[in-house]
Amino acid sequence: MTIGTAETQGFLNWLHPWKGNTASRGRLEAGTVLPQLHENWSSADEGERLSRLTYDAEGFLVDSLVEPAQDWDERHPLPDDPGKGTIDPLSVLSGLSLVLQENGRCEGEFSVFDGRKRYDLVVSDAGTTELEQTSYSIYAGPARGCQVDYKMLGGHRIARNKYAETSRRRIVWVAQPSESAPLVPVRLEIETAFGNVMGHLTGFSELPPAEAKLTN
Repeated sequence: MTIGTAETQGFLNWLHPWKGNTASRGRLEAGTVLPQLHENWSSADEGERLSRLTYDAEGFLVDSLVEPAQDWDERHPLPDDPGKGTIDPLSVLSGLSLVLQENGRCEGEFSVFDGRKRYDLVVSDAGTTELEQTSYSIYAGPARGCQVDYKMLGGHRIARNKYAETSRRRIVWVAQPSESAPLVPVRLEIETAFGNVMGHLTGFSELPPAEAKLTN
């Protein structure tokens, strides 16, 4: 099981307050990620949003719940059967971890459906760096960069905001926050024409053995 929480802070929180929780449960089998359940909840000025995706034993999407229902007036339509051959966004981290363990480089292609949007992610290796200590992050030390590019295939807004429209280089830095921990994102950097957007790992905990067995 993988669980994550996030929220805006500082000036960005004043400008556009947002917070969210996400969780995924699944299995790793023969080098393949098989999702079982994905939930994503967020709260912003526009209100609360929930997505829940349920998969069968082979990792195929069988049910999706989206609340409130998607408003399609300003969005591109989804392709037919948008969940076919996809995994949820959080399971991408497990897929990347498998690739890194196998060849030590951050590379891969993933078909993703989050309940509202369908897109393809292409991840390429951006080398390594030494992250310095900051007041925002709990992690400092060596990290490997994963450059992320994507192709939106449906569900995305027709009119994109200025940050998404001008975003250029997107790097997710991954590392082990503890000796027994898997590789997880510890920092996010997005370059735009209006400045850089940064994300930091502010907390980390490992599941108790009883809960961790759920992902075996």
